[in-house]
Amino acid sequence: MLLAGGTASGVAQRKSGNLISGTYEPQFKLSHELKNLYYALELGQDLEDPLPITAVVFQIYNAGMRQHAEDDMSAVAEIYLNRVNARPAQT
Repeated sequence: MLLAGGTASGVAQRKSGNLISGTYEPQFKLSHELKNLYYALELGQDLEDPLPITAVVFQIYNAGMRQHAEDDMSAVAEIYLNRVNARPAQT
């Protein structure tokens, strides 16, 4: 679904293999993407715009640093899945 039609993107096409296989051979390291997010948040502070969605993304990426700093940034999917699966079941 994400690889066709209006939702298609080059990033989704390049990262889909990593997500399907669960291997994260670096094309763009998670640590490098985290640095970029940090710079975006700094700029947001300078412009007095807190960028709340970017802050949440930064937290998720930062949580992945211990295990996946040198892996491709798509490894953040593992962190997201772990967070979702750790939630208590709703009744």
